[in-house]
Amino acid sequence: MLKLRPDQMTQHITQKTEFIDWYVNKFMPDQLPEYHQLFELEELSEMIKNGRDQAIQHCFNTPLSQSHFITLLWHIGANFYHASGFKAIALACEQPEEERIDAFYQLSDEHWNEAIQQRDNYLWFKEVSECIKQMT
Repeated sequence: MLKLRPDQMTQHITQKTEFIDWYVNKFMPDQLPEYHQLFELEELSEMIKNGRDQAIQHCFNTPLSQSHFITLLWHIGANFYHASGFKAIALACEQPEEERIDAFYQLSDEHWNEAIQQRDNYLWFKEVSECIKQMT
């Protein structure tokens, strides 16, 4: 499970720009170095912006829950919240964010493996995602 120290989550990252900067330049090099090295900073910033937008659309409004959501995007796939088990949790906006994040991590290995097998990492990029929506 993703572990964040309280000093990592401070008020200064509640705004979009500060959050993106913190996630890309501080969190990723420490927690996700393999992904941080794969992309240019501009691409990473766009990906994190889009991931945060997805988190907000699914009622994850605190920096801590957004960080978890985005990290799940990296570990499982950019469309993990469409997969069996994950979808119901992602859509349960009436439940507290922390409980929903915990519920993601409590899903079975079978759910995780299925979501990973169905990953579509093109969805990190908003224009691709919008194009796919128009085609369906």
